[in-house]
Amino acid sequence: QVSDEMWIVEDSKYENSMNVIAVIDHPEYLLADDANLLGAFKDANCVGNINATKINEEESLYFISVYGELDDQVSFQYFDKNLDYLYSTENLITFEPNKLVGSIENPYPIILTVNPLDDNSIFGLKVFPNPFDDNINLEFMIEEYGYVTLDLFDVTGRKIESIDSGNYEAGIHNLILKGNYLEKGIYIIELLINDVKSRKVIVKS
Repeated sequence: QVSDEMWIVEDSKYENSMNVIAVIDHPEYLLADDANLLGAFKDANCVGNINATKINEEESLYFISVYGELDDQVSFQYFDKNLDYLYSTENLITFEPNKLVGSIENPYPIILTVNPLDDNSIFGLKVFPNPFDDNINLEFMIEEYGYVTLDLFDVTGRKIESIDSGNYEAGIHNLILKGNYLEKGIYIIELLINDVKSRKVIVKS
């Protein structure tokens, strides 16, 4: 299943494609929700995406077609639909037309840059409305006094804006991100509280 809900792939722009049979190399995602997505990227452009495919009762694989030109450097990102959480990965492959990377018996491993079991990815960051038109409300909870940073990134990990930073008292806090200057697309809000990171995907409609 190719999904354009999260990332749009303009495959007509490319003459060549390659195929990757991948697995998320973490026990939390060996058998994944069918709604989870693996995306391939060349710079800021999504050049392929696919939903998880359940192979058996123990494993899900990702049969992704990647579009590009010879020697393009392709990176990957992984989206957990239930957590509404976007993971960056350690992977980087060089594009070769018509190449097949991985197999059903020996799939290409996707390495997440954070551990889903250790990362407190849903510890209090809420965003609404989402999708948004102009402004988006940010709400987070901090259990004890600490240093907080809130940043906005694009899907490639490029930092766009520092929303706020400073010391916060324990409790629930609310901020407004004025996003009227942003182009339509996918962005990431990153909250860092005392070195614990949480991220949410937001959509400018």
